[in-house]
Amino acid sequence: DRDVTGVQTCALPICVGEALRAFLASADSWMQIEHGSGREAIESAYRRTLDGKVEPTQGIILSL
Repeated sequence: DRDVTGVQTCALPICVGEALRAFLASADSWMQIEHGSGREAIESAYRRTLDGKVEPTQGIILSL
């Protein structure tokens, strides 16, 4: 919005990236993490989730 400065906007990806790295380091021992990118990967993950084919210990990180 108009009240957000460039500094705040630029800091968001850094904060998210740091949090994600910390989570991935701790989740490695109990979660299988799948990475994917693009429309096909997103659709596949969505369909598998709806069909109940994603285990609770499985994490999916997707990007366009």
